[in-house]
Amino acid sequence: MKPSRVLLTGALLLGACNLNGPSQPADCKTCTAKGATPSAPGTAPAAADVPGGAVDLPAHAPVLGPAAATVTVVLFTSYPCPGCGPSGILGALVDTYPGRVRAAVRMAPPPGDADARLAAEAALAAHAQGKFWDVHARLSAPAEGGLARAQIDQVAKEAGLDMDRFKADLDGHRFAPAVDQDVAAIDVPERPTYRVNARTMQGEQARQDLESAIEVEFKRADALAAGVYPPATARPMLEAPPPPPRPLDTAVARQLVAAGAPSRGPANAPVTLTVFSNFAIPYARNVAATLKKVQALHGSKLRLVFHVLALEGADEGQVAARAALAAHQQGRFWEMHDLLFFSGAPQDRDAVLRHARALKLSEDRFLADMESPRVKAALAADMADARTLGVRSVPTVYVNEEALLGDQALDNYEALVTVRLGGSGATRGGGPSQ
Repeated sequence: MKPSRVLLTGALLLGACNLNGPSQPADCKTCTAKGATPSAPGTAPAAADVPGGAVDLPAHAPVLGPAAATVTVVLFTSYPCPGCGPSGILGALVDTYPGRVRAAVRMAPPPGDADARLAAEAALAAHAQGKFWDVHARLSAPAEGGLARAQIDQVAKEAGLDMDRFKADLDGHRFAPAVDQDVAAIDVPERPTYRVNARTMQGEQARQDLESAIEVEFKRADALAAGVYPPATARPMLEAPPPPPRPLDTAVARQLVAAGAPSRGPANAPVTLTVFSNFAIPYARNVAATLKKVQALHGSKLRLVFHVLALEGADEGQVAARAALAAHQQGRFWEMHDLLFFSGAPQDRDAVLRHARALKLSEDRFLADMESPRVKAALAADMADARTLGVRSVPTVYVNEEALLGDQALDNYEALVTVRLGGSGATRGGGPSQ
């Protein structure tokens, strides 16, 4: 029997989104996704509770904005960085919130990538000559053939650096210790990675997502200043995290797939990832990127099933949710999924219509399906299934029967998938089955 369809209401938050009504967005990812235990009053504040000016930055880091700013945004990058977005995004954030935001860049070349490491040293050498931001923009742009020494020297010359000093700094690896210090400060593989105060946001981020995270930090700081939280050395008593969803048994999993949810991968795959997500949540995009990597690692051994949660009581994600399922009616869900998550375009009616045209969908049918009873019923069904399973936050991803909440590291998925494959590990190089 199909689980009963009981409509679910919820509030859209950053990170793992609590579906049972309002809660502290700033704590949502920490408690819901990570399972953290709330601290008792009088204990030391968490890293996320410190003001932006208290975020430690090394002396060599290029910085925009005042040291006493409420929020510090740090970009960990490796050159070239086509996923870093517009080269002026950090400056734009500082200009948007004058006096309240500062921004910094730290170097994070991948281990073993000699060209990326040399480019990082070059950026800091440019910083020593007061030309960092120009060189940073040039090095971040995609470079045909990579960034070998000749290309790096050309960038420095075009930026007007003192070339004798620049070459001496690079040849003597003057800034190698600074690069080592930056690399040691980041423990995630994704490039770029942003930190907004103590919050980590992996992968390319749209400006509006960074601004949303900044606004959350402003609210936290305002609450501290108003005495809503215990002052100075005390941390607020947080709302207890919601109970975890119940395990997804095999019979229910089959019912969910049979209901016509978008899926990719073979039906007989030994591992199924059942996703409950919303296109408007910044951390949901991180999860989508992680799941693409998991599926690429395991190929035909894995199936991905997607349930779209268009949260009632919140406008965010409603248009995108309907657009995704309208594209599904024409067999292009996953292409629309990727555009909604990764294109950086706004999720309004005009943007999704442009996506539909790019995918060469029938425009009239697409618009009709967005408002159709069939799509509305599918959304209601997904919400009811989430309620039946006890899913109280999005994104939630089941690895077979076990749920992972919020923005989880690739290793967490790999650990569960490997166990369910009998410890055989990933089948690398096979690519995802469509």
